[in-house]
Amino acid sequence: MYFESTIIFHSETRKASFTGIGKFKKIKIMENNKGKKTYDVTHNATGGDIRVQIDFDFVWYYGDRKMTMKDTIVEMVGFWSEYETRLEANDNSYLNAFLKQLCQEVLVVSLYGNWNKDGVIDQFKNKEGWMGIDGSYGILLLDSSMMTLEEQDDYSIEELIKAKSHE
Repeated sequence: MYFESTIIFHSETRKASFTGIGKFKKIKIMENNKGKKTYDVTHNATGGDIRVQIDFDFVWYYGDRKMTMKDTIVEMVGFWSEYETRLEANDNSYLNAFLKQLCQEVLVVSLYGNWNKDGVIDQFKNKEGWMGIDGSYGILLLDSSMMTLEEQDDYSIEELIKAKSHE
């Protein structure tokens, strides 16, 4: 299931391409990404949104493997099944696919547990397929809002007629 999103870049962007390793085709990995960049991502249908800061200079180690932020985002997108479809829907941009996935997951977690931003951050600490979003891995959730499901025109009602039982 995919949702339409708006991604607003809070800094200058330039398109660049990256040729992946192995089975990856030519993909857009990150647009001129160095330093910290902030993004707003909105789920258009419900108005739920997040503001996230990504430190593209952040490096960490998985065993003796050096992981850049680009590596981390590629790993998180590729962790989930059917990631190729999400990439295609995002013009092969791992960054856009990641930001939309993150927004969707934050909104679902906040709705499911009625969590505020700090509660969502706490829930991500050991969430399968995700790095923490508390800044400890270069990704910091700055803000999130709950989805609004109040629009009366967004619902449909159908009366169901109970079938007579055979006794």
